[in-house]
Amino acid sequence: MPKCLNFLVLLTGLLSCILANGQTLEVPQSDKDIKKLARSNWAFSLSFSNSRFESTHSFQGTPIFDIPTPADQTTPLFFQELTPETINPIGAEFNLRREFAIGPRLSFSIGAGAHYFISRKSEEFPIEEDSEINAGEIERNFDQFGFNLQANLYFLHFIVWKKYKVQPFIGLSLFRSNSENEYRYAFNNLGPAEEAPGDRTNVNELYDVTQTDRIAQTRLGIGAELIAPSGLFSFIQLSFTSTTIEESDQSGFIRTNGEMEATNCDDIPEQCSRSSNDIPTFISATIGFGYRF
Repeated sequence: MPKCLNFLVLLTGLLSCILANGQTLEVPQSDKDIKKLARSNWAFSLSFSNSRFESTHSFQGTPIFDIPTPADQTTPLFFQELTPETINPIGAEFNLRREFAIGPRLSFSIGAGAHYFISRKSEEFPIEEDSEINAGEIERNFDQFGFNLQANLYFLHFIVWKKYKVQPFIGLSLFRSNSENEYRYAFNNLGPAEEAPGDRTNVNELYDVTQTDRIAQTRLGIGAELIAPSGLFSFIQLSFTSTTIEESDQSGFIRTNGEMEATNCDDIPEQCSRSSNDIPTFISATIGFGYRF
């Protein structure tokens, strides 16, 4: 699990416990009050989770050899290239739902919300080994944002401590998102790389491509809520998430070593567009807190 997700899990759990324990001064009048807070009401929640995305960007840069190059050296010291990779963004979700009692032991909720996932990557390449002068750099910025619908089925809750209750549930969520995956690679084997694409003539190599995708995701999971008498709650959920890319588009510029100028992606779509739309089903973990009213 990424370090960022570990931090968010610990922080969210700590905040949830503090908020929940802070409400023990407001003691309910009867068990009926607690049952009312457990179902047949509105609720909003804020949660954090992980996601997965497959980047298919690919670009081969210039090999760098020793200067002067020994006659027997056939392997470069550095070889800059972009290869397909798995992106694991971290994100937040805000949801508002309505809960309904459908029997003495079950309740059902439907809701809607918004989500945002983010991932960043940055690398620099020295002009030669152990040099402090960087001749190249790679930056990747991934953003995914959209809305989601959810439906949860809650089972009989039970008291665990001082009228705090645990309520297991199964949940189904449908996500519709737009994602932007921007890759920027620039390299100048004569010195520091210039900013691109603002000044594309002063770099030997350039790959500045933004991939825009329309995504549909389905999440099926199980979880449990810890409910305080006041209506505050925290929860954790493990889910299987499948992803479908419905539409893709790309824009940007590519310049390989030796070319006089950068080429627009509109003229070379085969070098800018996705090579595959396959994203494997993955397991996501969600942790959050909220309030029933």
